[in-house]
Amino acid sequence: MHELRKHSRLPSAIRRSRRTGVVLLIVLVVVAMLALGAYSFVQLMNMEARAAQAYGRQVQARAAADSGVQYAAAILMDQKLNGVLGTDLYDSSAMFHGQLCTDQSALHPRERSRFSIVAGADSFDSSTGIRFGLIDESAKINLSRALDLAKSQSNQAGSGAGGDGGTGTGGGPASGTSAGGTNPLLYLPNMTPEIADAILDWIDSDDEPRPYGAESDYYQSLNPPYRAKNGPINSLDDLLQVAGVTPRLLYGEDANHNGILDPNEDDGEQSAPSDDGNGELDRGWLPYLTIYSRESNSDYLGAPRINLNSNDLETLYDTLAADSDFGEERAKFIVAYRLFGVANQGGQSNQNQAQDTASQNQGGQNNQAGAGGAAPQSQNSSQGQGSQGGSGGQPSTTPEKTIAGMDATDGAQFEIKSVLDLIDATVALEVAGQQTPVNTKSPFTTDTMDEYLDTLLDRTTTTKDTESFGRINCNVAPREVLLALPGITEDIADAIVSGQPSSGTTSGNDWSTTDHGWLLVDGHVTKEQFKTFEQYITGRSQMFRIQVIGYFEDGGPVARLEAVIDVSGSSPRIRMWRDLTPLGRGVDPGVLMGTSGN
Repeated sequence: MHELRKHSRLPSAIRRSRRTGVVLLIVLVVVAMLALGAYSFVQLMNMEARAAQAYGRQVQARAAADSGVQYAAAILMDQKLNGVLGTDLYDSSAMFHGQLCTDQSALHPRERSRFSIVAGADSFDSSTGIRFGLIDESAKINLSRALDLAKSQSNQAGSGAGGDGGTGTGGGPASGTSAGGTNPLLYLPNMTPEIADAILDWIDSDDEPRPYGAESDYYQSLNPPYRAKNGPINSLDDLLQVAGVTPRLLYGEDANHNGILDPNEDDGEQSAPSDDGNGELDRGWLPYLTIYSRESNSDYLGAPRINLNSNDLETLYDTLAADSDFGEERAKFIVAYRLFGVANQGGQSNQNQAQDTASQNQGGQNNQAGAGGAAPQSQNSSQGQGSQGGSGGQPSTTPEKTIAGMDATDGAQFEIKSVLDLIDATVALEVAGQQTPVNTKSPFTTDTMDEYLDTLLDRTTTTKDTESFGRINCNVAPREVLLALPGITEDIADAIVSGQPSSGTTSGNDWSTTDHGWLLVDGHVTKEQFKTFEQYITGRSQMFRIQVIGYFEDGGPVARLEAVIDVSGSSPRIRMWRDLTPLGRGVDPGVLMGTSGN
């Protein structure tokens, strides 16, 4: 019986053993699955960590680029406040290359971010080089003033003004005249009369097409239809809507907008973009056009200019007389000019007078008339009477008001159209207690222009406007832009470019020159020629375009930004900002890593 009970228990043990094996197998499978899940989780977390780190580094690169924009704005404003705006802005590795954003104590180059401000080695010509500096927006044609330039050139061509002088030979640009006058845009490379007129039609306020242009009736016939802007554009990219304008014409071969001839931009049709493979970079029209150029009506130290046409002549005299750059003699002459106009020279009547003064000319003199061209402020000036009479008139014996001994009873009678009108002028001033006007020659003479013209242009103005728009900086503008000015011939443009103090050569690091009177002092133009384009030129800049690249010392992600900085006001303003990162870093890493900053 005992043996029987012993054998009867065997099947149960076997069954328990089999169940234990199944459980162990299940446990092993579960453990394996848990291990695999843990491994996958760890891998996922590692990927997330790397992605977060990469994103963080990209954010850091972007912050570095943003820092570059603010850094450039601070540099410009600091230079303006110190009266040296423009110094070393063209190319300065020490100032714009490899500026460190993070603490130098960072343990690894991977943690050190920098920024560089870059541009093509020459903003206007084809180039394969790079420079660390800014781009002057005032060296370009502002499309907001293109209509004014076209009108002035048309008037200049019609009147034949300009004459021989300087190195030029005629009154107006040498080419580019259409049936509707002279279009300033025709001097740009690859420009046609049709496109030039179409651009002006796009920004003018009417729907009347120019001889070769297009207006809304043309654009309405397209699919999809749209209307002409008929007003200022918000971006140069808007020009792509103008009839005949293509990306190739606007941007040239510079697909990534870095101003450098990259390998893919010099291989013909092998890779995008399409190019001619001639070893030179076609940059399109971007280096010649802008919608951002303005400046305050202030001197180079930021103080408001002295308005020579102020109606408060006493304050005007006191201000000028107390200023060491002018003094009493010059102050008295300027006020006398405002009071009495320009004295008649050789019997010639004032060409700017609004009424016939020939009948008022007494004794061969009329101190209201002269070849210089002072414009009367009103039609009601007491010309030829009382204190305003010529040599035959009887000035008031007891003037009600005098300034520096001059009879100022009637106040200002004339405005100064141009500060150049003061040069070599003669004023027959009325002196209190004297019956005969005294002819006084200007202390501003042609022979001494190099001594005072810089100061006269920088410190004084003939308008009460607080700022001006679209003036071209003749110190840095390329030939194609200079030819857009009325009265500028090809010979004059060539002479100006060759004489520019900041032409982008090794001496072009200093843009701080405030003078544009050198055009006259050096004999490149005559005084009358200068006056034809005076309202369109300047010798300074207060708007600059920058490209900033933010990066790390060990490579990795980069961020690339473009901005336009305006320092014409009391604080810097960012007029334009855009992200160029999708177009690539734009500069070879080896160039960026050769940091010369901190």
